[in-house]
Amino acid sequence: MTRHMTGYYQHGLANTYRMAHNTKTAIKRTFDIQKDHVLHWWEDVCGDLSPRWHPFVDLYEDTTHVVVEMDIPGVELKNMFVHIHDDMLTVRGNKLCVQDEIRDDYYMCERQQGKFSRQIRLPHKVETDTVQISDFFGTLRIVMRKQS
Repeated sequence: MTRHMTGYYQHGLANTYRMAHNTKTAIKRTFDIQKDHVLHWWEDVCGDLSPRWHPFVDLYEDTTHVVVEMDIPGVELKNMFVHIHDDMLTVRGNKLCVQDEIRDDYYMCERQQGKFSRQIRLPHKVETDTVQISDFFGTLRIVMRKQS
């Protein structure tokens, strides 16, 4: 009787393991399919999936202006797009990668490169005809006068 119970118990564990493995496989397959759907949707919305980076932003205001400062070292202003619509600021750009610099003797290459896009909700509506944009040592500065 003990032998039969042990065999049944082992058989039950094997079935439980098999069911868990099948469930895990089904969940993984579902996530892989969903991931593919999301990636295809993202390509449709944003274009190619080239390397992207996320520059850091400071947003502050004084009595008359809203100011955005963004770290964009290595990005030229000619490779940037700045747009204001209502209370939304969009900044897009591209930090070009120089492929000739990356050689076989590199041990690390951590500098960020590629396209970026940031949308920032402004705390106030601003006058779009008086926007001042400057770049000072890799910091983009956008100064916008508040609407009265």
